[in-house]
Amino acid sequence: MAPRFSVIMPTHQAAAFIERTVQCVLDQTCADWELVVVDNGSTDGTEAIVRAFDDVRIRYRWQQDSGLPANSRNVAIRMAAGDFLAFMDADDWWAPDKLERVAAALDDDPAIDLVCHDMDVVDPQGRVLGKRSYSLDERDAYTQLLYRGCFLTTSATTLRCSRAREVGLFDEHPDFRTVEDFDLWLKVARAGGRFRLLNETLGAYLVHPGGALASDVERHYENTWTMLHTHYLPLAAAGSLDVRAALWRRTRSGLSLVRALARARRRLRAAARLGRLSCDLAGDAAAYRRARREAGRP
Repeated sequence: MAPRFSVIMPTHQAAAFIERTVQCVLDQTCADWELVVVDNGSTDGTEAIVRAFDDVRIRYRWQQDSGLPANSRNVAIRMAAGDFLAFMDADDWWAPDKLERVAAALDDDPAIDLVCHDMDVVDPQGRVLGKRSYSLDERDAYTQLLYRGCFLTTSATTLRCSRAREVGLFDEHPDFRTVEDFDLWLKVARAGGRFRLLNETLGAYLVHPGGALASDVERHYENTWTMLHTHYLPLAAAGSLDVRAALWRRTRSGLSLVRALARARRRLRAAARLGRLSCDLAGDAAAYRRARREAGRP
């Protein structure tokens, strides 16, 4: 019998963290799961650590390094047998009742396609630095994601497998690296997927120097806007883009980048990015106008 949950865990050189992460899956009070680990070319002993867990529900696959977490996740999804995909990065961890609480939410409303819960943000010593906690307003999920930004944490998100396959899984384009998850949530919302946010802290998101976002905040910013324009420009052509909200989103995103660079003592880069922000905004506005004209709209 197929499990209810397929835990999707991509990994790359995560031997320092993955034992704890796999153990937190084994410790779940809900036992109706399989764990699919796709190792993206690790050479640090990750395989031996995972295979040391003697549990038939754990499946491990090593592959040559694609350089793209999206590829590892897609390989794992294609291997998955569960009705729901519970995403889990190899350096994060869950509370023991995480899957039980998600299952209860799905039982409460079987039409839900995606569940996300709150996460503590922690450092390598386990100190809590903050919390990722969000709520939905009265607008549809697609509109909120477009103009508020990404309010879903991947390791806190569970998605109906059929929905993921319906919208084409994670985009593996290199320019979507670090934002392929945001793009998938947008595609699911655009397709009419129903979201449920649980304001319960059921896991921890680890912040450390080797993390994907910590390594290059500028590349993450550029990729975010490359990805968002694949959603904004068709809306502009259709005459349904909220241009003011899109430009305000760019402003907030740009200022966040400036602050991140300043905190990292990269003050010259922060100043340069602040100077570029007005050019980015002008370029966006021109692109939206051009999309409307090319679609024959005034």
